[in-house]
Amino acid sequence: ARRPMFDSSNISAQNTAAIRENCEALGLELGSKQVGLQQPTLLRMLRCEMEAVIEKGEAPADDTSRLGELQESYGLAQSAVTAELESLIAKRCGGHLLQAASALRRNEPDEVLPELEQLIHFNALNPFAVPSQSVGRDERSELLMRYQSSCLTKGPLDDNDRTRIDALRTALGLSDAQLAAGAATPLTRPAAAPTGSPTSPNVL
Repeated sequence: ARRPMFDSSNISAQNTAAIRENCEALGLELGSKQVGLQQPTLLRMLRCEMEAVIEKGEAPADDTSRLGELQESYGLAQSAVTAELESLIAKRCGGHLLQAASALRRNEPDEVLPELEQLIHFNALNPFAVPSQSVGRDERSELLMRYQSSCLTKGPLDDNDRTRIDALRTALGLSDAQLAAGAATPLTRPAAAPTGSPTSPNVL
């Protein structure tokens, strides 16, 4: 059997980018037989790269071209990439909400804000109220207040601040529409996939 050109046993954002760039330099497609990487491996590699891009804030909701470029580089079907992105967004949003709430309970404000920033980065790609049985409305409101206060320490709010605060409000389930619908504190992921759920990011 043909052996892969690259070792895929230790995948990280750094080495996946190096593999992709090496293939591009050699004029090879990542999914080609010459490279020898199977689709599950390619999806894991792409997930690592997408995750790193989103973490750095390089895929804002109004310009996701970088994610589209990555999909094209890997030559994977949009349906498969969308499913991988759905999974990534849901996992990271849930994790950052829990970590922010945990830091709040420990009274460690310096750890709260970075978690909220990452929650905004990932949730903004497909806004939805992040479900959690362990983070209630009071804690969500406190997290929002802490973030708003941090923005105000720099001076009057600008448009970027307001956009980010609104994005966090949606992620926490505290937007006016969510409150009116009684969905301020979602406890479980909905069985169906309503508009705005984490099941269909429209970014690729």
